Amino acid sequence: MTREQTLDPYWALDSTARAMRERYDSDRWGHNWTYVIVAHNVPTWAAERAQGKLSAANPDDKPKLDRMTGYLPNVLARTW
Repeated sequence: MTREQTLDPYWALDSTARAMRERYDSDRWGHNWTYVIVAHNVPTWAAERAQGKLSAANPDDKPKLDRMTGYLPNVLARTW
């Protein structure tokens, strides 16, 4: 990545779209756009959630789930 690329909004959109498509195609996020969008912010947690490794019943998982559930509607509100 070059300095010019980091300042180019078209490059940023293209690279983000490519990364999201690759995530969707991967089994890691369960071919689910919700997890793919959240994975852009917190990839490890989104993968754990998609694989059933995070639970709302576990108090240690609550901050992770709260961050993910807060991020998704924030992104969707700006795109749809």
